[in-house]
Amino acid sequence: MSIGNAAWFAIVGLLPPDVAGLSAILVPVVAMVAGAVVHAEPLGPPQWLAIVCCVGSLWLVVRVPRAATGSADAV
Repeated sequence: MSIGNAAWFAIVGLLPPDVAGLSAILVPVVAMVAGAVVHAEPLGPPQWLAIVCCVGSLWLVVRVPRAATGSADAV
């Protein structure tokens, strides 16, 4: 575990702050998937819900907003 933490902090230090912050959201997802693949741990409904929430939150942050429709003066 200490090797993983050392590698994580070495890589995160190279990233811009906004990317480093967003990548932290995926840490639990990677841990759950790795546990399922390596140790055959089951992924039940709570785990899938957590994965969907993490991925959904990332999608909301990184998606490109659509151009506003209508006049900019109309409030």
